[in-house]
Amino acid sequence: MDTCQKIIWTKMSGAGNSFWITYLSPSFFPDFVDKDWPEVARKICQREDTSDTGDGLVVLVPSRTCDLKWLFYNADGSSAEMCGNAACCVTEYAFKKGVVPADRSSVTFETLAQKIKGDLVREKARIFLKQNESIEGPFKMDFNSKTISYMFINSSVPHAVIKLTKWSEAKEWTVRKELARVLRRKTTHHKNGMNVSFYCCSEEEGRLFARTFERGVEDFTSACGTGALAVAQIHRQAFSLMDFMFVEMPGGQLKVGFHSDKTVSLMSPVKWLKEMEWHF
Repeated sequence: MDTCQKIIWTKMSGAGNSFWITYLSPSFFPDFVDKDWPEVARKICQREDTSDTGDGLVVLVPSRTCDLKWLFYNADGSSAEMCGNAACCVTEYAFKKGVVPADRSSVTFETLAQKIKGDLVREKARIFLKQNESIEGPFKMDFNSKTISYMFINSSVPHAVIKLTKWSEAKEWTVRKELARVLRRKTTHHKNGMNVSFYCCSEEEGRLFARTFERGVEDFTSACGTGALAVAQIHRQAFSLMDFMFVEMPGGQLKVGFHSDKTVSLMSPVKWLKEMEWHF
């Protein structure tokens, strides 16, 4: 491989979750097929010499079954089955970077979890995926002399979901972070552990508050698309039959829709942040 080759990375965010994204065309991809992408993810997303880091890395490559296949890596280099906010970013990237023809109304891409379909609604990215109706629990866990109750759902990424009675002050989130660190590593439901999402109802029906502690980042993130899907599906099954819900996360508002064909959709506010050259 020519050592002077470079990749152009685009940094985008979905509800505050930031990702570095690139597309390797069929003619370009073979030169990078053996690249150590987990190491690249760690170098780009966890750079110590700058605050310009990221929550994940997305490499878009050719696919035999969809328009694209994505290789997704968390900031620590671990792979993830899917990421809702990144999928919304990829959808907008594919259309506005010309990765798919301008006359196309949708784009499809492979993830480790399932095939994702994306489109633009009034210039806003929306993704569709299969709805998981298999919700498990409640399960019990002892923590700090208390019994914690949680539900489990795989919304393309495994999530433990804890419903709160109120949205508390910051000092209580310090305790919840410790709880999430313990619960995140339970392998009872998934061999790689799970994300941990907390949510609470607002006074307005169909609107939830939520925060997610994510694997690979090992902390609460600004937003989590699969976390929004997880809490919305669990809340809808137990308390509401609304066709859509708004999930408020620290990074912004996500919209979750439920459709008659047993798919669920996610809309996340996408921003274009910057571009960067990376030489190999």
